[in-house]
Amino acid sequence: MLRTLEAVIDEQGHVKLPGPARLIRGQRALVTLMQDEPGETEWLAGASHSPAYAFLNHPAEDIYSPADAALSPTNSVPCSNCPSNS
Repeated sequence: MLRTLEAVIDEQGHVKLPGPARLIRGQRALVTLMQDEPGETEWLAGASHSPAYAFLNHPAEDIYSPADAALSPTNSVPCSNCPSNS
């Protein structure tokens, strides 16, 4: 049976489990090293070069205009469709 256990590697390079786990001596294990989660900048850079988002470059997908920003109640541009903030 396969199980997945999360662990961290300490400063000396030892694999440390966060709590007790039932392990069997001599049992084999695979260790997958994960990178830190990318930040917003890295994620946007990766997404902008991904073929999965290439369809967004098509002119038919460009459905918003600068006037659409006026629909935001936090925008300083007057908006006839927005509720007034008295």
